[in-house]
Amino acid sequence: MARILVLLTLCFVVVLPARAADFDAGVVAFLEGDYPGALEHWRPLAEDGHDGAQFNLGIMYRDGRGVPQDLTEAAWWFAKSAEQGHLRAQYALAVMYVEGRAVPKDFAEAAKWYGLAAEQGHALAQYNLAVLFANGDGVAKDLVNAMKWLQIAGDAGVDAAVVGRELLAAEMAPQDLAEADRLVRLWSGQRSRTGPAVLR
Repeated sequence: MARILVLLTLCFVVVLPARAADFDAGVVAFLEGDYPGALEHWRPLAEDGHDGAQFNLGIMYRDGRGVPQDLTEAAWWFAKSAEQGHLRAQYALAVMYVEGRAVPKDFAEAAKWYGLAAEQGHALAQYNLAVLFANGDGVAKDLVNAMKWLQIAGDAGVDAAVVGRELLAAEMAPQDLAEADRLVRLWSGQRSRTGPAVLR
């Protein structure tokens, strides 16, 4: 039994660096414009469940790089990656739901995926989630949560969020602004304990 465990451990030591090397080789190929080469490296990883490779295949199908443009295929790969917690895939999938590209237009689904990406620190997802809360699209209208996400996105450098929070503040009661500030501090405190999301 001990020998089997040692062999399994060795397999993981060998396989995981090989997966990383294949993924990185795909990145190099993609950046050099060798899209068939990138596809050759990424497709097996994506089919094996690598969330970064799945996201990258989604980009290739969305933009028609090295493959015929196929938004349905792009959405499928984004969803596979997003379900594993890949924040850029979550954002890309949310955008497709807002625009109704290859998936039904669905603000509730968009809010779900923007929300997951926003919690991981994706600034544009935070801004777009704020807009959904401000307008009541796909979620109950909630100016406090809209302000929370506008403040967070604005602090992350999204200029539209800075403008949006100034406009929204004029419509809110002082106690609601104070509650939004409290939610921002709570979110920031949780982030400092868990650390930033790692991009893959």
